[in-house]
Amino acid sequence: MKYSKVNSSLIKNLIKKSNFNNRDYIDDLMDIELYVTGKLYGMWSGYKVNYLKETYPKEFKTIYKELDSKGFKQYLNQKRLDRQKERRLNEEYKKERKKEFQEAKSEWKKAGGKIGS
Repeated sequence: MKYSKVNSSLIKNLIKKSNFNNRDYIDDLMDIELYVTGKLYGMWSGYKVNYLKETYPKEFKTIYKELDSKGFKQYLNQKRLDRQKERRLNEEYKKERKKEFQEAKSEWKKAGGKIGS
């Protein structure tokens, strides 16, 4: 992507304030724009996008909201659903571990083992 073809006003303003020798940050933000607009693809794009989300969370949200507000709302909703699913799976895992612990303790007692110190 060429610097003159950037759509995000955030990136345009940063280009105006930045020195060409320090363009790596701008290049990363341009990759966020490419992702948001569906133009970043390939085998490594998933890794790149995750890196960009973690490295520039504020910029990622700003660019996403600016260029695709509907898609950003869907992204936030999916993120919320993923967190809910993760919490549910963690609770299920904790319950299963507790059950396994109780079963192991019971088996230990049956085998004549001592419980406690």
